Amino acid sequence: LDQRSVHGPRRGLPRVGMAAAASSSRASAAQHEGGVGGADLGGYDIPLEQLLGLPDSPMGESSEELPRPRLTLDFDDHREERRHCGLLKWKVEKGVPDVGGLGWRSRQGHLLKNQTFYSSNPKENLWDNPTLAGPKTWKEWHGPRLRSDAPLMARLDRLEAEQADHEAKKHYVNAVRVQTLDRFYNLKVENEQKEMASQWAPHRRAKKQVHESLNCFEAELDSMPVKELKKVLTSAVLQGDRNAIRMITMRVQAEETWKAAWRDMEKERRDDIRATHEQRSAYNDMLMDLAGQPGRLRQPDRTLPDSATPRTRELSQPTGPRHVASGHVGVTQLIDYKGLFHVDHKHALEARLPGQGHELCAALAARATESARPGWPPPPPPETPRPQRKRKEDLSEGSLRKAAVPVSAARVPSGILRYDEETMSSIAARQFLSASAPPPPDQNNSMLHVALVNDPLHMSQDHSARSNHTSRDRVGALTDRMDLAPPVRSTVYPVVVPTVEAGMERPNWRPRRSARGASSSLSFVQGPSPGAA
Repeated sequence: LDQRSVHGPRRGLPRVGMAAAASSSRASAAQHEGGVGGADLGGYDIPLEQLLGLPDSPMGESSEELPRPRLTLDFDDHREERRHCGLLKWKVEKGVPDVGGLGWRSRQGHLLKNQTFYSSNPKENLWDNPTLAGPKTWKEWHGPRLRSDAPLMARLDRLEAEQADHEAKKHYVNAVRVQTLDRFYNLKVENEQKEMASQWAPHRRAKKQVHESLNCFEAELDSMPVKELKKVLTSAVLQGDRNAIRMITMRVQAEETWKAAWRDMEKERRDDIRATHEQRSAYNDMLMDLAGQPGRLRQPDRTLPDSATPRTRELSQPTGPRHVASGHVGVTQLIDYKGLFHVDHKHALEARLPGQGHELCAALAARATESARPGWPPPPPPETPRPQRKRKEDLSEGSLRKAAVPVSAARVPSGILRYDEETMSSIAARQFLSASAPPPPDQNNSMLHVALVNDPLHMSQDHSARSNHTSRDRVGALTDRMDLAPPVRSTVYPVVVPTVEAGMERPNWRPRRSARGASSSLSFVQGPSPGAA
């Protein structure tokens, strides 16, 4: 290399780096000479050779193109270009500063091999040190890196990342705290309702958990999802099931008519026998009177003591047919109807036809009972009822009971995933039986639960309640989507039930507390009108 290539033009050095190099050179020179530091760089326009203590440059004609110290500390933020274009365009540096880069130098321009020259940072290679850089390394790496202010950009990125982590952690802690308090205080409401209630609907379980013999296709209809029920309980299958109920009802009605005729004949025969016995008794009394014998002593007012309880009298009454023993069971409880969908799988019908299935089964059973009554001519077969779809109760403000959370109004918005009454009522199932839970709604309509992770990427997503996957899930680049946890469906579903106070004789009654006190309180339980859970 000739002298020109070694001591090439110094315009490859950025302004900020050049000012730092000049300042460090002046400070070191002043220390060696025993004097005080030189003039302020921000107020003077001094040639670069004089600042570095070097002899006149062999390229004197290009000295006027050298960078001058800046009057302010402002700098160009190249990150805007990186955000807009995705990268920073760079090119190989044409000029190379003195060998050694930004190291300390003497007045004669020789590189000082002091502690800065021999210093080494952990996990840093020698080629990454500008002091030890050669011409090629400077042109292709250190020159473009310093010209684009890459170290400063890295520090600013690191500061912004730390700030984002701090904000994400703060948001995460506030959200978890609000959710925990909301869950605990609403559990108190649930416990209070369970204390006052005489019964409540237990969790539905698969029949195969009761006995191994119920691990079959017919027993699993009630636990099938709606998607599978649509494949099994088609319109043709349900129509055939209703026709089977009609045919069985006609046969049962004929049997009941013959049974009624036989009972009438037995009653007439009994009445004839009783009349015959009374006639013989009267004839015997007449003979005894004609023969002068005393008549039979009769006490019509004599009664035997009765020590039976009301329950004993109730049990002593004739039960009659099993399917009408309690007066409201219906004819469909006979063994003849076993296995039919409208009789043994009302829960599956309610899941298949939300808001109509159970009402359809109950109305059809009532009509079948009326059609099975004995008589001649026989009544018409039961017709298929047309139930109306039930409207969802308007869970307006105040109708849905929800515990108040001890959180300030300023922090409540930070509690993400906190669904309000309107959101819950749109997906909640209505309980129509007092001791049986309603079937779960279609899983496609259930709420998506977004993963709550202490991470800036996750905490910056939209956590509003929604039931379907949309384009909002596609955030950032492909790597961001790969690192982002997708929302999942919940394994439980909310249920709207009426409060216990709505059916109590004494609405203001509350269970007696012990000396220590017992916690009271249920999340999402409705007020006086049909409501919440």
